[in-house]
Amino acid sequence: MAGSIYVPGHDDVMRTLGVSSEVAFLPYVFYTLGLAFGPMVSAPTSEAFGRKIIYLVGIPFFALFTLGAGFSQNISSLTVCRFFAGVFGSTGLAAGTPTLTDVWAPAERGIPMALYVTAPFLGPTLGPLIGGYVAQSKGWRWTQWVTLFFTVVFLMPVLFMSETYKKQILKRRAKRQGRSPSNSKRTFLQATAFFLRATLTRPLHMMTVEPIVGLFSLYVALNFATIYNFYAAFPYVFSEAYAFDLGAIGLTFLGMGIGVLLASSGIVFIDRHFYRKRFQKARLRGEKLAPEHRLYIAMISQLEHILVDTDGAYRSGFKDAITPCSNYFQGPQTLGRETAAQWLRVAFHDFVTAHVGEGTGGIDASIGFETAREENSGTAFNDSFSFWASYVNAHVSMADVLALGTVTSVGNCGGPRIPYRGGRIDATGPGASGVPAPDTDLATTLSFFANAGFNQVDSIKLTACGHTLGSVHHGGFPTVMDNSTVSPNNTQGAGHLDSTNAEFDIDVVEEYVSGTGQRGGPLVTSFNESSRSDLRLYESDNNATMQGLAKGGTEGFFGTCVDLLARMLNTVPANVRLTDVVEPMKIKPVNVTFDIDETGTMILTGAIRVRCQLHISFFPRTKIRGNSQCSQYLTTAMAPTSMTISAGTAAQKASALSAQGSSIFGTTSFYPFTLAFPPTSSNDSLPTSLNVASEVDTSQTYPLEPHLFFAPSLSSISPASAVNSSFVNIVAALAPSVSSPVAVVAFPVFQMGTLAPKMTRQNVTLEAAGTKAGYSLVGGNATLPTGLMGQVSVDIVAMVDGMKVADVFNFVPQT
Repeated sequence: MAGSIYVPGHDDVMRTLGVSSEVAFLPYVFYTLGLAFGPMVSAPTSEAFGRKIIYLVGIPFFALFTLGAGFSQNISSLTVCRFFAGVFGSTGLAAGTPTLTDVWAPAERGIPMALYVTAPFLGPTLGPLIGGYVAQSKGWRWTQWVTLFFTVVFLMPVLFMSETYKKQILKRRAKRQGRSPSNSKRTFLQATAFFLRATLTRPLHMMTVEPIVGLFSLYVALNFATIYNFYAAFPYVFSEAYAFDLGAIGLTFLGMGIGVLLASSGIVFIDRHFYRKRFQKARLRGEKLAPEHRLYIAMISQLEHILVDTDGAYRSGFKDAITPCSNYFQGPQTLGRETAAQWLRVAFHDFVTAHVGEGTGGIDASIGFETAREENSGTAFNDSFSFWASYVNAHVSMADVLALGTVTSVGNCGGPRIPYRGGRIDATGPGASGVPAPDTDLATTLSFFANAGFNQVDSIKLTACGHTLGSVHHGGFPTVMDNSTVSPNNTQGAGHLDSTNAEFDIDVVEEYVSGTGQRGGPLVTSFNESSRSDLRLYESDNNATMQGLAKGGTEGFFGTCVDLLARMLNTVPANVRLTDVVEPMKIKPVNVTFDIDETGTMILTGAIRVRCQLHISFFPRTKIRGNSQCSQYLTTAMAPTSMTISAGTAAQKASALSAQGSSIFGTTSFYPFTLAFPPTSSNDSLPTSLNVASEVDTSQTYPLEPHLFFAPSLSSISPASAVNSSFVNIVAALAPSVSSPVAVVAFPVFQMGTLAPKMTRQNVTLEAAGTKAGYSLVGGNATLPTGLMGQVSVDIVAMVDGMKVADVFNFVPQT
């Protein structure tokens, strides 16, 4: 308000001080410059000395220079006083946001921040309104006196406020307790040099080297420049063109004030009725709500495909390694190893080194870098990573695939379905150590679990859930298993953890409690007492937890394992935000792609997948029975024989493939289609949605992006050889009004220390390559390095009518 309240007194300044109109605007301009320069000092100073001192120094000096401005007898002193009033008056802008972040938690900060942001825009709007009537009746000097009155009112609360900055509070507390702060040994000159070097120059450094900081600063500067230009221009326009007096001119700013109030009210409304509800739901689920709610469309689609399409038509092949569940994928079956059990072990070793209090570790695929450690002995880790590597791509991380391994093993080997979430981020190096070994003492074992967020009871239950599959081998653990089990058909000397080692069931618990069968497995009965790690853990509460699991039966055991294994898989570093649970889609478009065929016609190909959900009921001895039904979302219990699929002017009646898919989520039927479109020269006639309908169901609609697309039939990739790299030829089609196309090629390459591939991206400039089907073709080439370890994908990004659009996650066909 102090800046704009001066404007109505502009003409009076000209008369009383005898200056031109342009010169009379200098006090207004220099006050605004003061607002710009002040925070460059006061903001970093508040980080060094606290918030309160900034207010206690800034506001009184602002009042003194405002007083000087009111008593100024010439334009020079008025301009100087107004500049320094702006410098010291900017403390509210500089320290206001940090003060709010000190006092309110992020979830509660919406309304206070909305009110705070309102002030810098509402105050300048009220300034001309108040100043107009004041200057009209009392003269320009009274615009400064009114500012002083407001300053005194706002100074009073500051005198009684407490310090809010955490570091300053702790420093004062340490001083009261007789403890010296860590930097107390600096001399005055050293402290001053550190302050000038680290505190004052850091904002300038960030603004010049951090694009987001520099660009956002320019954005804010543009906003303020535009608004403050209005305050100077409105009086001139309405006085000269419409002959408004000063009071009436002030009223013209009411529209801006109402707009500011509406905007802040909108923020408050969204915070109260949308954000807080989502925050409460996330907190109840034990999650942190991300600052933005991102859509993981491509990633979720890929993860859902691996999870659901395990057998039959369109199968992902992920389940092959554990079919049957006694299978060992990487070698002869006589070794006695089981890939399904290996996948569980890999996930546990990756998880248990987490430190939830510090926000580090968890499921991040760092275990791939840690296979040389003694605590990670055996082939399970490299066996698993070598199989999983082919599933890693631009949208699916190795950590997500690792978690999928546990979900797939448990669900397909007789166990329950574990809710699965995506969004994990791969580690770039090894993490902390700390995996319980057979000879680890009880206290250390429980401390490892505690760091990962699991208490004693959780630890016992999770161990039982993990040890219902698999064996312990003499070849890897000779101090646990003697060589009595070694035979031509069991060359590694596997000792089973329970009598049904290839089935996820409660046997490991019941056999331990009853002392029958395997009696809990080798880690309970080992000839070497120091290697009986499971026995020490189970007996740590006098077997109460194991006996409780046995009494709960299969359904109770399964429910416990679902909860604990989900917690294990969802333990991730603090900077990772997982998606919602990936739910199997009932009706899903599969591999839907625009293309241009050999005749030059634009086509849309793909298939529609209909899933008939498997209703599961649990029976004694973990036998699972169920029936497949589609009635939850279709009007019949079976998938339809055909579906009508349309987009734009094209339509087709698609018949179901004779081959179906199947998984623990039910059976799936597929309806392949190919739609052809006539050439077009207008964006308005492009097909923008895919419609799916059947004689037994209401229609479903899915959005399409027809303005640009990757053309797979015109693109290719040559496979790498021992001496040659892969060569990618990319062709995309652009509709009218599409500009600035770029291709982003993503490819996984080998990285030292782990079998998990590293995703690398390369931008490819696309040049004109002719026309087809009413589209402009653009193309480009990229040379990829040797050592590719998985799928190469291409995103096409361009501008359409000033908006960025993209066709993402396209696979390049090999020649």
